[in-house]
Amino acid sequence: MFAKLLNGLAGLAVASILATSALAESDMEKALAGGAVRLSSDQIVARLAGNTVTFEFAKNGDRWLVFYDEGNGMALRKVGTDKVIEGFYATTLDDRICFGITAKSPMRLRCLGVLDVGGQLQKYETDGSLRGRVVEMTAGNST
Repeated sequence: MFAKLLNGLAGLAVASILATSALAESDMEKALAGGAVRLSSDQIVARLAGNTVTFEFAKNGDRWLVFYDEGNGMALRKVGTDKVIEGFYATTLDDRICFGITAKSPMRLRCLGVLDVGGQLQKYETDGSLRGRVVEMTAGNST
């Protein structure tokens, strides 16, 4: 009898944990519920191509200058350093932007969703977690 009760309580605890996890909203879902707008691939290109952005990572606050040229090329430089990294970007049919670093082997793509949150561009991982935000944008290449 006691064993059945323990098994039942354990099962209830696991079900409760799973239900709580399923109900947890991602950063992206929270932003959308708060009025953010998901940008289409065309809108992403229109906002970024020909501009340099200062991108701030959500995890550690690091800032990078990222130039998006009109031909899908990209140049990146961590603020405070001189080393420029070359890469490329492209948008997807499901409205994400993907990046690749040309000197990295093996080459991997990172694809992110882009939201306009009150006029600020924010990028989100495929799991909906916040990757970071654009804190400044200037025309031309400032890398």
